[in-house]
Amino acid sequence: MTSPPPNPGLPFGQWLAEIAEINGDLHGLIMFSRADPLFPRDGEPDAVRSRLQSVWADQDLLPVVDEAERLWRSTCQGDSSGVTPSGKLRK
Repeated sequence: MTSPPPNPGLPFGQWLAEIAEINGDLHGLIMFSRADPLFPRDGEPDAVRSRLQSVWADQDLLPVVDEAERLWRSTCQGDSSGVTPSGKLRK
């Protein structure tokens, strides 16, 4: 069974945690968002970047936040080009 893409009205942090299936470079960031109890689920992309830096997360995740932000913003604007109908992220 597949899930629909995350609700476009969700805050960035929650949007990350609710992505149904994970492909590519976003895997680490999404897993971090689900595992960290202090992850800013109601936060914007800058709050996520700050959290990653505050816990000395792998610096390779910072460019991934940029990519995720692009996908999130395109979803918020009704452009689903970054998300497949099943809720999987395209690479």
